[in-house]
Order: sequence, then structure tokens, then C-alpha cells
Amino acid sequence: MKKLFLVICLVFISTFSFAQDIKAITSDIADLKHKIEIMERDQINYQIEKDLLKETYSSNYQTINVVIAIVLGVFSIIGFLGLKSISSINKEYKNELENIRKMRFEFDNQIKESSKEQKQLKDRYTEITKINEEQTAKIKILEIQEKASNYISQRNYQRALSYLTIAYELNKKDTTILRLKAHCFWKTDQLANAISTYEELISADPTDTSAKVNILELYLLSDQIAKYEEKVKEYSIVFTEGNDLVERKIYFNVLAKYIKNETISVIINNYLEKLSNDEKKKRINWDFSDVKKYLSKKPQDLSNKQFVTFIELLEGEKTKSEYLSISS
Repeated sequence: MKKLFLVICLVFISTFSFAQDIKAITSDIADLKHKIEIMERDQINYQIEKDLLKETYSSNYQTINVVIAIVLGVFSIIGFLGLKSISSINKEYKNELENIRKMRFEFDNQIKESSKEQKQLKDRYTEITKINEEQTAKIKILEIQEKASNYISQRNYQRALSYLTIAYELNKKDTTILRLKAHCFWKTDQLANAISTYEELISADPTDTSAKVNILELYLLSDQIAKYEEKVKEYSIVFTEGNDLVERKIYFNVLAKYIKNETISVIINNYLEKLSNDEKKKRINWDFSDVKKYLSKKPQDLSNKQFVTFIELLEGEKTKSEYLSISS
């Protein structure tokens, strides 16, 4: 019985071991088969790559042969036609270089000439522009001057001054504008401004005798006796020119003495003694409106009446006897 059991056990163990071996062998066979398939695939890829490389090499080889043939052909043509010698090429190069230098020299000269012409044109343009601006300013000043003169003729001096101020800013040396401006200042009782404007006028035109006469009268009417006495010597020429020099000198002497509160009758009587007739005659070309305004603000005493009557005599409104009747 024991023997039978041992036999059965051995058979069972052998069967189980055999089955395990078969399974292991089967697995090894499968692995081997898979490796063989990989090797066959690699072999095929290798063959394909080998064929491609062979084909590529063959194509490149043919291309190289063609390029070599072309290069050799070109050199053959050049050799057939013949190359110029190095000395000939060098000579031509020097000639070309010399031509380029000449062209550069000519070009530099042309640039200099062009620059010179450009500068001349620019200077001419600047000059023309300046002249044009000056002409435009002159025209504008003339227009303003005309408007101001119209207002002055209407005795609208303040309105005239507004235009003259604009013209003055355009040209501060224009003597006509300065003269009109000073006149308007005087007529609007701005004596200080009138004096400074006449000073500008005399500075711009030292030969303007009329401006010198007016500023001397303004010094007196503004009670600037010291200034008058200083300038009357400097502007002595105003008493050496004109047809009414005697009357002008007497008028200024009388005005100066009146302002200094000195006797004026002696000077006036000496002048009247020299008159040959007793008629109404305009004896001086002068505008006495400003001095009359000045006298109207002063005490109406005998000296004032004598001065007013003397002025009227110079204007041709009074006779010698009429003056003497007031003085007696």
C-alpha cells in the first residue's frame, strides 16, 4: 500500500515538473521568435539604407563629375580666348584710378562753386527779405501816419496817439512819427512826454530846427528855466535862420522874463519903437495857442495882459497903438 502511494506521488510530482518545464520552454521559444523578427526587420532596414546611400553616392558622384567638367570647360574657354597680362590690367587700373581722381577733383570744385553760389543766393535772399520787411513796415507806418494825421486835423489827439504809439513800435527812429507824437503829447498837456519825444527826435535828426524851437518853448512852459538856459546856447541856431528872427528872439525873451516874474514891457516897447507904421500885420509864423492856454491859467494882471496883447500884435490881430493903450 505504501509502495502504491509512493508511486502515485512520484507520478504526480513528475507530471507537475514536466508541465512547468514545458511552460518555460514555450516562453523561451516565444522570446527567441520575437528577437528573430527584430533581427529580420533590422536587416531589412539596413538593406534599404545601404541601397539609399549607394544611390545618393552615385548621384553626387555624377554631379561632381558634371561640375568638374563645367569648370574645366570654362578654364578651357578662358585659355582659348587668352587672359590679359597682369601688367596690362595694372595699367588699366592706374588709368581708371587717375580718371577717378580727376573726377573727384572736378566734383570738389563743383561743390565749392555750388556752395559759393548757394551762399550768394542766401545772402541775396536775406537782403531781399530785409528790404521787403522794411518796405512793408514803411507802408504800414504811412497808413498809420495818415490815420493819425486825420485825427489830428479833427483835434482828436488822444485817438491819434493810439495810432502813433503803434507806428513808434514799428520804427522808433521815424522822425515824422516822433514829430506827430510829440505834437499830440503837447496838445494833451503831457508836457514831460512831449519833451522826451522831442529829445528823441533831435537825437534821430540833429538838424531838425523846428524840434529845437519847440522844445525850447516847452522848457519855458513847463517852468524848466535852467534847462532852457542850458539848451538855448546849444540850440542857438534856431535864432539865426528864418525870416522872422527878430520877432522870434523877442518872443522867447518876453516868455522867459514873464516866467521868471521879470518886467517885460521894456523889451516890448523897444520892439514897438522900431515899427514904422500902425497896422494889423502878421509878423511871425507861429502857433501861440499853447502859450495862450498857459497864460490863461496865470493871474490876469498887467504883465499878463501886456503879454497877451503883444502876442495878438505879432499875430496881426492888434495894432501898435492898441498895445500902447493897454500899457498906459
